[in-house]
Amino acid sequence: MKPRLSRHPWMALLLCTALGPIACEPLKQEPDPLPPPKEEPTPIELRVSVATDAPAYCREGTWPVSVSVEGGTPEQVELDVGGGIREVLTPPFQYTLDCATHGEGPVSLKATAWARGRSFVSPSASVVVDRTPPQLATWLQRWQTYPSMDMPLEFFFSEPLLPESLQATPFQIRDGNGFSVAYQTVLSEDGKVLRVEPTAPLRPPVTLNITLTQTNMTDRAGNPFKVGDVLSLEQRVSYWPFTQVGAALSQEHVEFVAFALDWRRPARQVVVFIEWPDTEELAVARWDGETGAWERFPPPREPEARSVTPTRAQVEVTSRGEVVLAWTEEGFSGKALLHVTRYDGTSWTRMGAPIATESEIAAYQIAVAHDGTPTLVYRDNEGELRVMRWTGSSWEFLGGPLSANPRVRTLASRPAIAVDGNTVVVAWAEAAPEGPGAYVHVARYENGSWSFLGQPLRGWDNGYAECVDISLRASGPHVAWMEYFEYPRAGSVYYSQLTSDSQTGYYWKTPEPLQEVLPFEVLTEVWLEVGSDGDPRVAWMRRGDGYSTESVYRRRRVTGWDPEQLILGSTLWGFRVDEKGYPWAITGYPRESAILRPQ
Repeated sequence: MKPRLSRHPWMALLLCTALGPIACEPLKQEPDPLPPPKEEPTPIELRVSVATDAPAYCREGTWPVSVSVEGGTPEQVELDVGGGIREVLTPPFQYTLDCATHGEGPVSLKATAWARGRSFVSPSASVVVDRTPPQLATWLQRWQTYPSMDMPLEFFFSEPLLPESLQATPFQIRDGNGFSVAYQTVLSEDGKVLRVEPTAPLRPPVTLNITLTQTNMTDRAGNPFKVGDVLSLEQRVSYWPFTQVGAALSQEHVEFVAFALDWRRPARQVVVFIEWPDTEELAVARWDGETGAWERFPPPREPEARSVTPTRAQVEVTSRGEVVLAWTEEGFSGKALLHVTRYDGTSWTRMGAPIATESEIAAYQIAVAHDGTPTLVYRDNEGELRVMRWTGSSWEFLGGPLSANPRVRTLASRPAIAVDGNTVVVAWAEAAPEGPGAYVHVARYENGSWSFLGQPLRGWDNGYAECVDISLRASGPHVAWMEYFEYPRAGSVYYSQLTSDSQTGYYWKTPEPLQEVLPFEVLTEVWLEVGSDGDPRVAWMRRGDGYSTESVYRRRRVTGWDPEQLILGSTLWGFRVDEKGYPWAITGYPRESAILRPQ
């Protein structure tokens, strides 16, 4: 046991003297010195960078990639060359990029250096490897089949073009008469869209025939332009007085298209059509002019009822915004069944059982009164017309069969109907029993019975009237029709209005021809609309020069008929006028259907 040291040094000396040198030996030893403090290594900060001589867009050749490390010696250096590939580099930290074999696309070259357990990452150096030649991808935005005049001509390429490789005039543009159209081009910032801007304003109707004449341009990597196998370098674009609003109705094949206006909001159109993806099915959609979007309604038919093909769809919109839809189907007996249903904004509700027309060809039309009550007219198996009105729970006949020649069996054709309150008027074409030709007949249902209005109508001696339409306003019924003649085979479009005086009573004004007499084969449908201004507008289709289809309309003011207005050079499926007198149309080929309005 070591002696305990006193707090007083002189006492330790006395004790050592008394006990002897051996006892005092521990007191002579010094305590062990503390170890010197351990020196911390100097922190390391590496600065890593990547550099390459490769062009921003590269299609061929080998290019060195150098990695520079400053601030210390790295233990390991890796280079990320894209595609999940990391290359370990040794001094002098170089890599060779082969643009002829490297995967195409953007390549982000990024280096990582490790030292003393830490990693240091460089900023990336970017290269686009591109060996794909540019091609013409599409000519125009596909949803604009009927473009507006302020819509630019834009041509889309698969790869970014090199601006320096483009000529000042890479296109040849000629109008429908073969004259050259001056223009300038603007290449988009990404190099994929080439915009063509005519230097002088164009006025519809005008057709531009456009040919891409330059084919030696390159993309940014130097790949030469490749003429594709699908898209032609020659295209045509037509501007018409009416232009498309919103997207196309459908990307599928469609037919039996009809549309109606929502009177509460005229910019909203309700369209019904039969769509052919795999099976024929009814489709109903509403276009909102404020948002430009189409809203698809639920399918009108129940799943178990979709095995029969629908035909001849028609649609109307009530003052409350409800949609009334009608269509025909072939029944088990081969006779047409007429279906009517109503959409309240949430679901479809059948309006009674299907109506048995007893006719193999269901010619019909439906109209909706201001209170929302639908009334329809159809032809039965005897060739006579029957008119039915919805009571709220079932369909009831309005009077008996309608025929201009009840004692002689002549076929009524192309019936049209209009309603105003409790007044119903029906117009149709029917052959004359005493000789050649067919007349337009108009009857009115009022106070529980039918009566004919005025005299039978036709515009020409021995003319055959057909394609009738009728409109009913406070000014009285208006009627329009197409009429053709057998010898020579030609035809025209006519209009008349009912009037009266104290001596004659009701009579029709002399039919007014709306166009010159043309070959019969050129005339098709006729639409009559009378706006809240009381001015009738008549639209029709005809075959123009070169057998191209033209759709036109005319407006009759108090002072007379306005000049003929071209709608467009295509098929017209419907024509309407809203409460402000603004015309709307629906048109298109099976895959190019669209709502149109004037531009």
